[in-house]
Amino acid sequence: MIFGNTAQYGGGIYCYYDSTLIINSIFWADTSEFGNDEICFVGASPTFSYCDIQGGWEGEGNIDNDPLFRDPANGDFHLMSTACGDSLDSPCIDSGNPALTDLLLDCLWGLGAERSDIGAYGGGDSLIVDVDQRGLEIPHQVLISKNYPNPFNAATIILYDLPQAANVRLEIYDILGRKIETMVSGRQVAGPHSITWDAREVPSGVYFYKIEADQSTETRKMVLAK
Repeated sequence: MIFGNTAQYGGGIYCYYDSTLIINSIFWADTSEFGNDEICFVGASPTFSYCDIQGGWEGEGNIDNDPLFRDPANGDFHLMSTACGDSLDSPCIDSGNPALTDLLLDCLWGLGAERSDIGAYGGGDSLIVDVDQRGLEIPHQVLISKNYPNPFNAATIILYDLPQAANVRLEIYDILGRKIETMVSGRQVAGPHSITWDAREVPSGVYFYKIEADQSTETRKMVLAK
């Protein structure tokens, strides 16, 4: 369970060139400076199953419902249950992976007998942990991720990483190769960068974004669907 976390990219989790598999987890009330507050990925194909993710996420068994923690303000992240004297039942009870069952059943552990619960204290051995602040990993080459959302309506976010400071030019082209807009033109520091293209003034269709950073060039396709 990740709750109330804040980060530059993906307040809940940031998948960087890693095909992560996440099961039976809660991502709620997290915030991000760029992109999706809960989940962000670059060059990765993360899979989420039987998770409660605020804002929703594609995947088997995922839900988008307030997990109803008992008292998160005071650090109590047990799921609410009427059987334990709470006023409501958490939607995460018996909503986890059906191949798993809670190891213990009481108000401090698992709360449903049919299948595992989603999230912390859903059965089994759980520990409260903090996340260490890690230094920013600099890539060895220019990395540009798929824009998201894609297809998109009105606006989309483009993420890219620079291995070192470079002169960067990022331009948008239509399907006929005509330049629509220059988004970036100048020197940028090493590390992750984000740019939002507001396409409200252009028609629906296929577009391309091209990034040039010193000797590197890469082009990706995106679809504007109004």
